[in-house]
Amino acid sequence: LMDEAYKVEFGNLDPYSIYTPYCTESYKKRRALPQRSIKNMLVHQSQGYDPCSKDYAEIYFNRPDVQESIHANGTGIPYNWTACSNKLYDNWQDNQ
Repeated sequence: LMDEAYKVEFGNLDPYSIYTPYCTESYKKRRALPQRSIKNMLVHQSQGYDPCSKDYAEIYFNRPDVQESIHANGTGIPYNWTACSNKLYDNWQDNQ
């Protein structure tokens, strides 16, 4: 419900950078690097804000090898890691 309200209110605006393009599949394809070399990564970073960085982070931090290497999700939570989530807030029990 909140996701739908957010989409209606903001539409295709990135609330963190209203002057850059919104992250879409076609934008991701245009920004894809042909090779992941250090030189290409530095050029990519120097181009400024990437509206898809949240998507890239979510893909990366949900990889089992990454979670294992940073000792994350040791309890096997049944949902993916996201940059912003109400799951923790909605289920916090310390104040009761």
